[in-house]
Amino acid sequence: MSVFSVDKLYADAVQSRADYHERGELQQAGPAPNSGREDYFHQVDSDIPLASFIGSAAASLGLHGEPQTGDYVQIFSGIHPRTGLPLLSPRRLAELQSSERCVAGYSTSLNCDKSVSLAYAAASRPVQQKIESAVLEASRRAFENLEQRWLIRTRRGAGGAIEEEAGLLAMQYLHFTSRDLDPHLHVHLEIPNMVLAPDGTWLSLDASELFDRQREIALLFDAALAHALRRDAPELAASLHNDMEQFGLTVAGIGEEQIRHFSSRRAQILSCVQDMAEIGAAAKRAAAKRTRSRKQAVDTSLLRQHWFEALTDIRLAPAERQPPSLLLLEALLFKGASVFDGLALDRLAAQLAIDHGGLDALELLRSELIRQMRIIPLPISNGRQLYTTLDMIEMELDLLQFAGASRFAPQFALQSNSVTAALASFQAQRGFELRDEQAHAVHHAAQGNRLALVQGAAGVGKSASLAALKIAYEANGCRVIGLAPSGAAAAELEKSSGIASSTIHALLMKLELGKGDKRFQLQAGDVLIVDEAGMIDTRTLHRLASHASQADAKLVLVGDERQLEAVGSASTFAMLGQQIGRAEIIEIARQADPADRAISQAWYEGEPGQALQMMQNRDLLRISGDSPASERLLADALQLTASGTDWQQVLLLADRNQDVRQLNERVREARVAAGELDVTEERTVRVELPKQGSGQLLIAPGDRLLLRKNAEIAGQRLYNGDRAVLLGIDERPGPTADMAPEIMLHLRLDRGPQEITVALSKYAAFQYGYAMTVHKSQGLTVDHALYLGSAMSTRRAAYVAFTRSRQPARFYLDAADYIVFAGHTSHFRSKACALNAIPAAKSLPPAPHESMFFSDQPDTLTVLSRGGNTFSYPGRIAATTPLRPTLQLRLVGPLSDELRQVQQAGYRVIEVSDHDHCWHDLIRKWLQQSLQKLALAMRAFPAEPMRKSTKPLPTLRYKRLSLQAIRLRLLLCSIKLAGSAQQKPPSISLLMSRQSDPDPPPEKNAPTDMIETPHQDTDQCWDSEQWRLLELSSTQLLE
Repeated sequence: MSVFSVDKLYADAVQSRADYHERGELQQAGPAPNSGREDYFHQVDSDIPLASFIGSAAASLGLHGEPQTGDYVQIFSGIHPRTGLPLLSPRRLAELQSSERCVAGYSTSLNCDKSVSLAYAAASRPVQQKIESAVLEASRRAFENLEQRWLIRTRRGAGGAIEEEAGLLAMQYLHFTSRDLDPHLHVHLEIPNMVLAPDGTWLSLDASELFDRQREIALLFDAALAHALRRDAPELAASLHNDMEQFGLTVAGIGEEQIRHFSSRRAQILSCVQDMAEIGAAAKRAAAKRTRSRKQAVDTSLLRQHWFEALTDIRLAPAERQPPSLLLLEALLFKGASVFDGLALDRLAAQLAIDHGGLDALELLRSELIRQMRIIPLPISNGRQLYTTLDMIEMELDLLQFAGASRFAPQFALQSNSVTAALASFQAQRGFELRDEQAHAVHHAAQGNRLALVQGAAGVGKSASLAALKIAYEANGCRVIGLAPSGAAAAELEKSSGIASSTIHALLMKLELGKGDKRFQLQAGDVLIVDEAGMIDTRTLHRLASHASQADAKLVLVGDERQLEAVGSASTFAMLGQQIGRAEIIEIARQADPADRAISQAWYEGEPGQALQMMQNRDLLRISGDSPASERLLADALQLTASGTDWQQVLLLADRNQDVRQLNERVREARVAAGELDVTEERTVRVELPKQGSGQLLIAPGDRLLLRKNAEIAGQRLYNGDRAVLLGIDERPGPTADMAPEIMLHLRLDRGPQEITVALSKYAAFQYGYAMTVHKSQGLTVDHALYLGSAMSTRRAAYVAFTRSRQPARFYLDAADYIVFAGHTSHFRSKACALNAIPAAKSLPPAPHESMFFSDQPDTLTVLSRGGNTFSYPGRIAATTPLRPTLQLRLVGPLSDELRQVQQAGYRVIEVSDHDHCWHDLIRKWLQQSLQKLALAMRAFPAEPMRKSTKPLPTLRYKRLSLQAIRLRLLLCSIKLAGSAQQKPPSISLLMSRQSDPDPPPEKNAPTDMIETPHQDTDQCWDSEQWRLLELSSTQLLE
């Protein structure tokens, strides 16, 4: 993928930057006749100018072609480089001349993916010139696109309150090598801090869009580059690959080995970092400066010959150009939330343009994304326009309806004496009594409902409450099944509570993929206890709830809304708790020292800065000045183990994967140096790496390993997140004499005394296990935790990190990161659910039990593999996707009549938005589903408490079921406004919330054995004409 970077350029650095581009001053002199300056300004063996002016403002100044020597300083000083006349106001000119720290402009760069650079180096010179031309064109077109979309802006007025579009002036310089003379195609775009306003004045650039849209600009560049290469360089066209998950343009056939070989510059930086024990981005930048060599001057032809000889083994491969699935696009859009902003939508359209149409297709692709993914705008919040999809709204509404409909389930109600007996049994088995809030949570979860929630802080003893709940339900004949979002969490749940547990996805796969008698089935009366429920994304919980509802099973969700959140989308755990209530266990008891428990409590519910101050008072916050924080963390960890603490009880934590890798490697080096690991028994083995294929790992007996994949070996379950110690390595003969020996690893898992032998050919998903990310650690408990904080830390991460250990955890920070760390950890920040933007939708009356069903969503295998329906590129839609029906379904009269009816029915209009593009298909599907679900009226419904006989539920009125099955969907019902002949009638939708529920009139001929429920019949708010139209429309649709 390409990378776009932007940095401020201050006035005191303008001259040196000019020298860098115009004279190649940072290069070393060389004897070659065409050495030195050609890479940094103009290449002597090419007809392509490698530098040029770009932007509409440059054209207005008459600046075309290549910049001349001296132009850079003149322009960044606010002077016209040809006339010598000032362009800026006298005040602004004086600032540039008098203040060294005045922002004179912005120095940006567009860096091609390494595979593109290697393909360039391996190509013939004519093809290289085509690529150079394409790169310059792509850079220019990317910024032209920003201008066309009015993203090049300025501000004027008091406080910059007035925003205006503006014209861009910039200079671009093409480079094709790194400082170590590796192939590295990149373009520097130098942008002065002045843009041309519509009135002809020159004002400062508002660069916020450049910073906010860095990834999008890189994708715009990729899209323009792919378009130009397919047009002009057929030698490369078939190999251009759009890597959707890694964001951008690559060349198929160029693997990691070639890229690593030519990434010597990066390897040099990392080597320096390791030698100095410095970890993190700041350290890498410092190392880069120390190891930066001057641009070596060599004969360009000799350099190209070296590249060509070194890359003779490269064979470009044809790239797959399959359209992405809608589920993959959904994951890219939401990025762990349930709403997204316009930047995410623009970014995804730019990425799709790499494979289809280039920059000219952006608007059409954006429109198709909105149409095919059923994207809708949400009410503007804090001046920010957010979006979601109808799928997300459907799933959240389904879960809210499920929660409401689950309030009355007497078959799951346990008598108080049954719960008391279970608590006594627990005390007899475990030897201690539950605290009052733990016992209350058990009573709450044992009530007569089909959904119960328990909110528990980290280290409060939730597992003990779950163990007692298991005893209570099993004593009443129920099957209790434990579930968790990850394998490690499932293993911990089983170990701590005694509940046989698996991952949620494992259960869903068994429910959906089994055949015949082998298919696992939930049974009526099953109780599903789900731990770490705050980490479950909406799709997964929706799928699980639908299976539980269909089987008449109970869900008990246990989690902590303040620990780490779901990866796939925002969790609905907190929203469901607000809807139906929950039990809370908040007294943290993990740490032995009351002072440590007080700090944990402060991280959970304290005021901003309180926990940090308490840690400082107890010397638990280690802030480093001259030496890196990671060095002090490592020294403290080694001191712990030297004093007798086993590495199994020491856990190093960090926010970023690169920090985890560095910590793991440094710990291992220290262990080897101390003689804890026998180098004579070391083996280099090939292991699986996430998203990188495979790599090599040096291991020895005694090493700590982290398992990265779920599996079952010799009847023993291994979970992603398991930690283990390597006991030994040996070889066994291969299956045949001519096959290599099989390498066997002997492991002991931390979660139990089990020892297991693993063949590397069967399981190789390992990494060092001394350090891990905070996210990976949730659910673990050790004696000592040491956390490397950073500018990326959040309060959730700090809270989880501090509560991983029984002894007080220690935090380590670089002094430069402390202020940002303190700000980021002052408050909990939550990912937003889609319905958070539509409060009225959450206040709708709950659906009755008998009419509850879930909207159609992809099965678990499809979701995990990101399969299913694919995106249809414009121009291919008619051939791959049936046209939407044009059926006109009219449920209401003119708007004035509808508003009057809405008010009479006790509703109020709270929001107006356009959803007409997706209405007819949805109403058609929901009406059909509602009529097909009439059989629900005949299903058995309990008349007595749990485990007793049942009798059929009497048939309910047809129109009640029909309406209640689609009632929430009518929130998105479209109504046409009558307009004048000159004005096109807009399309709106009404979101309605009940103000009050009038007492329902007695129903005529109501069966005498109708079971009473606490859910109120709401169909009385619909008048007879609406019923008639609804029933007539339903009949017409089915016909």
